[in-house]
Amino acid sequence: MDPKVVEQFICLSLNPDSGRYTVLGNYLTYGITGAMLMDLALNEKIKIKDRYILEGDDRSRPGISSYDRMLEKIIDSNRSRTIKKWVQKSGRRSSWYRKEVQKYLVEKGILRQESKRFIGIPYKLHYPAKFLLSAFHHSSSILQTSIFHIIVSNFFSVLNPDCKIRTAQFT
Repeated sequence: MDPKVVEQFICLSLNPDSGRYTVLGNYLTYGITGAMLMDLALNEKIKIKDRYILEGDDRSRPGISSYDRMLEKIIDSNRSRTIKKWVQKSGRRSSWYRKEVQKYLVEKGILRQESKRFIGIPYKLHYPAKFLLSAFHHSSSILQTSIFHIIVSNFFSVLNPDCKIRTAQFT
């Protein structure tokens, strides 16, 4: 399984130089879990029918711990739930999903892991992009933010055509 949607989501929401997230709060929380569900649907691990998530034809495990856990919860569920409910339910564990996906992207070579120090004590992990990836990013945060809003609004409109998302207009 190749997690393209969540990979692009995380790369767009990280500042390629500092490795800090430029997108925070609910956008990051529900964006990661929604992107993971989209990856599972694109790889036919789950099916989406009338806004409900069902088991897919391919019952093999994806091989990535975060996707394995999410797919296991969907399969073990006794009732069918809407996409919105699964995103909300999985969003409660989004920090664990985010960390696991970041580990996977470090192993894949897309991100690198750095530990910052203050008075010799490591205090925070950062995930700056590799050199090639950061070379493609535009230095303007306005461009990065507008691209992110376009992708997020298109993502949610595909999942739920009735969903109206207001995006900020940039000049």
